[in-house]
Amino acid sequence: TAEEQLRYARGAEVFAAACATCHQSHGGGDAGKAPTLRGTQYAVGDERRLVSILMHGLEGPLTIDGETWNMEMPRFEGTDEQLSDVLTFVRRSWGNGADPVTLDTVRDVRMKSGGRTRPLQSSEL
Repeated sequence: TAEEQLRYARGAEVFAAACATCHQSHGGGDAGKAPTLRGTQYAVGDERRLVSILMHGLEGPLTIDGETWNMEMPRFEGTDEQLSDVLTFVRRSWGNGADPVTLDTVRDVRMKSGGRTRPLQSSEL
């Protein structure tokens, strides 16, 4: 839809400013810095899990495409709309074909998180 296209375009800008340093503009990640976002279960799987990861950050070992990452991903410090936008961009880029993330989903995850202030642990995913 036109709204989804606008969300995607805004998300591309947010990604370039906040995410590309580690995940790279091509979404393929960077060895020793950040994993790929191309086709992984975390990028194209459960959208609520992905919202939670960006909303709160993530700590602990995580295996993606056979490689174990044990680094901390900081939480995303933007608005709920920016979170929705950037995740829509991630889920629709680099061959990913997942559904966009709505603002309602982001708000619902935030409400249900109960004011969490610490990062998610990989064991919680």
